[in-house]
Amino acid sequence: MAPLSMPSGNLLTVFFAENDVPEDQPIWINAKAHEQKIDKATARNLVCRLAGGYRSAGLVRGARQDPDVVVLLSENQPLHFPNILAIIAAGGTVATCPWQASVEELLYRVAILRPTAVLCSRQSLETAQQAQRTVKHPFKIVLQDSATMQVWTPSDNKSLISDHAHSWNREWNEDIANRTSVIVFSSGTTGYPKGVTISQRNIIAMVYQIRSLWSDMLRAQSRWPRLAGTLDSSHVAGMLINCFLSLGMGLTNYLVPGSDINLLISTLERQDVNFLFAVPPILQRLVVHDRWAGLTLPSLQHVVVGAARCTPELQQAVTRKMAGEGFCQQGWGMTELTFLATMPVPGNLGPWESVGKLLDGNKIKVCADDGSEVQVGEQGEIYISGPATTNGYYGQTDEQKRAAFVDEWLRSGDVGFVDADGYVFITGRNKDLIKYNGAQVSPKEIEDVVKTHRSVSDAAVVGLELDNGNELPTAFVVLKERTAQDRSRNLDDIATYTARHVSPYKRLRGGVYAVEEIPRNAMGKVLYKDLRTMAQEVSGKAVRAKM
Repeated sequence: MAPLSMPSGNLLTVFFAENDVPEDQPIWINAKAHEQKIDKATARNLVCRLAGGYRSAGLVRGARQDPDVVVLLSENQPLHFPNILAIIAAGGTVATCPWQASVEELLYRVAILRPTAVLCSRQSLETAQQAQRTVKHPFKIVLQDSATMQVWTPSDNKSLISDHAHSWNREWNEDIANRTSVIVFSSGTTGYPKGVTISQRNIIAMVYQIRSLWSDMLRAQSRWPRLAGTLDSSHVAGMLINCFLSLGMGLTNYLVPGSDINLLISTLERQDVNFLFAVPPILQRLVVHDRWAGLTLPSLQHVVVGAARCTPELQQAVTRKMAGEGFCQQGWGMTELTFLATMPVPGNLGPWESVGKLLDGNKIKVCADDGSEVQVGEQGEIYISGPATTNGYYGQTDEQKRAAFVDEWLRSGDVGFVDADGYVFITGRNKDLIKYNGAQVSPKEIEDVVKTHRSVSDAAVVGLELDNGNELPTAFVVLKERTAQDRSRNLDDIATYTARHVSPYKRLRGGVYAVEEIPRNAMGKVLYKDLRTMAQEVSGKAVRAKM
């Protein structure tokens, strides 16, 4: 592990004032509508004016012991990121929620965080309004529209882009460094999603860890690099890349919805994109697309894939399209690490099965079940420590803290090993977590929805693993006696019912299966490992609800 050199200063000061990114450098561009773009100078102006607007509207009342929280409920768009920075500049905290979330999922966050506002787009406005009518804790709705470059509160039609700018606090001390600026919800290892608390120091460290790794590549560029931003900013990878890495490194970020593969191909080809962070399903859809065979990507240098296992064959298929020393390889991280802990090293690539080497400033150890450290090359649970390792969870209990951390070390829940050359390999995980299209899915969250169906007396949810490493949420249910005779219709209805109450990525795409009982141990804990095996065995045989 090499030490990390990083500046000591406020997040906004570091990213706006203490780097050499030109003022006219475009940072955020809507890949579908290039007229929607924001450069560094415009971003600074917007951040200060929006911070003033949030302050004067009483939505963020400045740095306090218990900062005001604004929940983010919007797809990626250029205005989204100045809004995030403005809330932090005003002394508040931002918290994530997928823009396609159900009303129930938004209400879950509102109940925990008691936010002053929910920032949404026209696409998510109805969800925010339904939640606002339901919730006991009142919050304001803030609407953003990059097409008109407007941010306002619909209730009084008042603009938040104020004429009275508010600059950020340039003071820097331990309290500010460790203050929670971002809360990203993660499924963690068990139970409902938990809000991971990310500090200014964590964010700066993560940006400078990647900047250090890419320093030689950046110096070799004849112009400022370009990035295709495909990841949803409700997840830590999208938040870190699209907001903080883009601004902190002066990357021109063409914002592309990950589902729009045609637009992604056009952007990679026509905008001379240099960097891409992706999840395996996006790459899989790229390489089977009709336009892929005739595609050449001479500018693309570095594709980092993560969030789920990516096969060597898929990495190699992407690498073959890249010129010179360009490559596609896996990195590894988690929300509690503010994004990545390991990345492939340019010019020193390891085996395709590896997830690269530790980023500067990080430490790793591999432990047996009893917590003792194993030998090099032996498998065990991965423990990580470093400057981007977060402090834990919002409102965490002592039990949650002990489950996730051992002294300075974060227990990842992932199983793997480190070889003699320092390359890290992830071979499995201890978690019951499901990973669908790179998104984390908590089984318990879906189970609680399934159990409210009138036909279900018990239920458990696992991931059905596909050949490409993706996992489909799959339910096993015990039907009530009076409904068991009409099994097929009830299974279809359970799948449809669940889809109405969860985000699209949490739908039971692996199917719904009826069983006599849910396997449990003597203490009553669901045996998820047995159910995962069962899912593989019966996926083609049992009565299945088609999605």
